[in-house]
This record gives sequence, structure tokens and C-alpha cells, in this order.
Amino acid sequence: MRRDTGVDDGERLELIDGDLVLMPSKLNRHEVFKNHLARAFHRLLPADAEAWVQSTLYLRPKDAPDPDVMVFPTGRSIEELAPQEVHLVVEVADTTLRRDLGVRATLYARFQVQEYWVIDVQAPRLFVHRRPSGEVWADIRAIGPDEPIAPLAFPEAAIRLADLER
Repeated sequence: MRRDTGVDDGERLELIDGDLVLMPSKLNRHEVFKNHLARAFHRLLPADAEAWVQSTLYLRPKDAPDPDVMVFPTGRSIEELAPQEVHLVVEVADTTLRRDLGVRATLYARFQVQEYWVIDVQAPRLFVHRRPSGEVWADIRAIGPDEPIAPLAFPEAAIRLADLER
């Protein structure tokens, strides 16, 4: 039996703090940055790390976001992956910047994801969140499009936002 949720087939939902959240449609710039970042990580990451696109991160029964890109150890099942094992979560913000820097940043810090990036495709710039502490990040900084940045766990995997636009 299918319960009518008022959501059309094909619309994307996420479970955040026990609420189903309707996600906005993805615009072209969002898709360009997300897919180019995933391709760069597939090329740059060592064999013991994987970069998955739009996979659910099961934090607890009431929280199951679908980050745009997630980097985690090879061989770990998504269902069994502990949030602290996740090396990096990346959200690409076209129309969701406020949510990604607010609710999502708090959520990922609370569950001790090692590092969190938000790509603001409008600027473009990258907000890097490191060292989660409770529900906040001890280190947050903005990176310009031409500045190289690498995940803490993989310093050899440096990227530049300017390269992701092409």
C-alpha cells in the first residue's frame, strides 16, 4: 500500500532531524561542479578511498542526508559506515547555501564527520569546515576559486574550484 505524501515521483527528499525535507531541483552549475569534483577525486584519491555521488549517509534513524559527494574508506558498506569514518562530505550550493552552511554544517559536526566543504557555485568559493566540536566546527575558512585545497586525510588530492567549472 502506498501512502500519499503529496510528493510527485522523481522529487528528492532527505530525512533531517526526523522531518522529510523536499530538496530543490538541481541547476546546471550545481551538476557541473558536483560531477567534475567527483571525477577529480576518482583520479586523485588513493586506492583505499572512494568518492561517491548522491549517496545516503545514515547518521541515525532520524537523520539520513544525501550529500553531493562523500569520501570514505574503500570496502565499507554505506549502511554500516560510521559518520566519524567519513573523511569528507561536500555539498554543492546553488540555491541552498544558507541551509548548507547552517543546518547541514551543524548536523555533520554533531556526528563528527571529519571534514565538510560547501561549494558556493554563485561566487564561486569554497567554505572549508574542519575539526568538529560538538555541533560547531573549530576551523572554518573560505577558499577562493584559484586557491588549491585538499582534504586533510588526502593532501595529495588538491583541487581548485576554477578547474571544476570547465
